[in-house]
Amino acid sequence: MEIFVATAEHLNQVYKLICELQNKTLDKNSFKQIYQANISNGDIHYLVAFENTNKYHNIGIGTALFIKIKEIAASNNCLQLEVCCNKVREQSHQFYIKQGMSKSHYKFTYNL
Repeated sequence: MEIFVATAEHLNQVYKLICELQNKTLDKNSFKQIYQANISNGDIHYLVAFENTNKYHNIGIGTALFIKIKEIAASNNCLQLEVCCNKVREQSHQFYIKQGMSKSHYKFTYNL
């Protein structure tokens, strides 16, 4: 497995993954605009992992990404990591708890 900093080249793969995770098709033009702005911002870090297998769950990709982002956060003197995760993704909640995160905040959203 290899971990890279996300670039403009990864737009389609990241878009597809986010749509799968949200279980809906997002507006691609809006996504592209936000994605490009974020990867151009030195304070925002997107990572992508590439694996040569079709089995994506339970092979350590998430843990490897989590370790890498902790390293990046520490090297940037960050005080805390925050994760937004849909409340229906209970398996993901358990993953984050296993990584040592705590459920200490509520996130409120308002669709426009």
